[in-house]
Amino acid sequence: MSPMIESLHMLGEVAQTSKNDALEAAFAVFSDLADDQQLRLVGAIHVLENSPDVSDTGGKIRGSNSRSRGSTEPGRTV
Repeated sequence: MSPMIESLHMLGEVAQTSKNDALEAAFAVFSDLADDQQLRLVGAIHVLENSPDVSDTGGKIRGSNSRSRGSTEPGRTV
């Protein structure tokens, strides 16, 4: 099985079984896509080797390291 098809199957399984309320709407939209649309969406994902961790990206954009300093959002720490 190709990595793209395997990723599509894994994402579909997670979309159906996840209990994460914050992602419920996103999973519903993904599940409502036609099979060819899901395949094109997953095919458009590019993971770059040695790219920053997604949790570090906001800090890099703002010019700080939000993971080591904590979040700037009130009531939220990292």
